[in-house]
Amino acid sequence: MATAKRPTPAPASGQPVAAFVAGGSAAGTWTLDPAVSRVEFHSASMWGMAKIHGQFTAVSATGSVSPSGAVTGEITIQAASLDTKNKKRDIHLRSKDFFDVAQYSTITYSVDRISPLDGNRVEVLGVLTVRGQRHPLPFTATVTDATADAVTIETELEVDRSHFGMGWSPMKMASMSNRIVVNAHFRKADH
Repeated sequence: MATAKRPTPAPASGQPVAAFVAGGSAAGTWTLDPAVSRVEFHSASMWGMAKIHGQFTAVSATGSVSPSGAVTGEITIQAASLDTKNKKRDIHLRSKDFFDVAQYSTITYSVDRISPLDGNRVEVLGVLTVRGQRHPLPFTATVTDATADAVTIETELEVDRSHFGMGWSPMKMASMSNRIVVNAHFRKADH
């Protein structure tokens, strides 16, 4: 199961997320602002001795919040946009051993529901699709800022890449577990 790991302050308005959503302030269509959002990739190789860090540089997302507070949406990542600052490694990550970007150009996360928890935390239920393989991936996220026209959500997820057909690991030296760090800043589309 994936979980949020960093404690962060409550929404800027000082109200819990449940009150923000229930009050109708969140109703409408929301789009990701890629200029101030980040989706990072962290893994380990050489039996954990070599750390690999990267960022997906092409990410988009839209979502909607109904007047009753129901949330749906989708995040789309261009798989070939993963940049680890090592050209040879990036070419390998884009190959059939990993993301196979020639056949599967996008990674998507479809949000089925977001439910407010205590304070500024939310439970996100949805499905992650990588290399055409879909798997439910629930997680807890933190709303670090929420106003009538902007919301920022942060989370850290642990994803087992073998669930998505990425089992390449000679001598079992590369970890199957990858950490994805998301800082997503959404703006209301009609503001």
